[in-house]
Amino acid sequence: QMVHLIDDLLDISRINTGKIALKPQVIRLQPVLENAIESVRPLIDSFGHRFTFRTHDSDIHLTADPHRISQIVSNVLSNAAKYTPPNGSIEMEVKGDGSKVRIEIRDNGEGIQPSEIDRIFGLFEQLDPSRQDDLGLGLTLVKNLVELHQGSISASSGGKGKGSTFTVELPMLSAPPVEEPVQARVPTSDNSSALPKRVMVVDDGKSTVQVISLFLQMEGMETSVAYDGEEAIRVAGDFKPDMVFMDLGMPKMDGFEAARHLRAAHPDALLIALSGWGRDEDRIRSKNAGFDGHAVKPVAPNDLRKFLAMLG
Repeated sequence: QMVHLIDDLLDISRINTGKIALKPQVIRLQPVLENAIESVRPLIDSFGHRFTFRTHDSDIHLTADPHRISQIVSNVLSNAAKYTPPNGSIEMEVKGDGSKVRIEIRDNGEGIQPSEIDRIFGLFEQLDPSRQDDLGLGLTLVKNLVELHQGSISASSGGKGKGSTFTVELPMLSAPPVEEPVQARVPTSDNSSALPKRVMVVDDGKSTVQVISLFLQMEGMETSVAYDGEEAIRVAGDFKPDMVFMDLGMPKMDGFEAARHLRAAHPDALLIALSGWGRDEDRIRSKNAGFDGHAVKPVAPNDLRKFLAMLG
């Protein structure tokens, strides 16, 4: 599972840094979808789900990167499988109207509250933080890849317990095959000349810590991790961090008390609170505890980069 999470994060990072290249070609969509289904079938079967695939036109063609289209569909199907209770139902339906193809993936699973729909495509976004099988990377990657294909993705649900529908729309292009890969260019800051900075990540969510740490490493940082306040103090003694991202609610010693110790021992280090709350009073409390910044979880990549920019 962690290998897949890291693969997704690496792809997201490549997109954000303009290092991912699509390899578009004129493709017949049907075999690409069948390949995606085959890759996810073991997961669907392991939950005992009933899966139905319907297409209104088996001869739809479009200009796209077949590997990335398969990745888009398999990620959405995996999401449906994981968030549908055992023995559920998943349906995939494909329609083309001449200008675009519409891929709908419906399930009768856990559903999504209307107020949470806009959040689900955010990086590290988990609607149920207690889950350990999903760090909110798959849908972020899907959205990025769909947009690189000049398409769109949306989600809808009647609410909790009423299932979900994810709709991917992609242009049906009639252009000839593209000879050269198209480089996806996304503006990004240039950190190449900066010396590596030492950044700690402290949180009792181990998988999340590992993934955020990996993201920071891809931004050129040297990282170290800890999983509670007491461990953070011990690790910082040797690591001597330039910056610490630290959760506020942890066992053994919470982030507030740990921050006071770290501030005393490492007065030049920048301390950034990681919190599920972003009210003014929450920010004031973290500032009074010695934090230099306050990040609301789940933290988006650009928010992490904003804090890293404080290092100069």
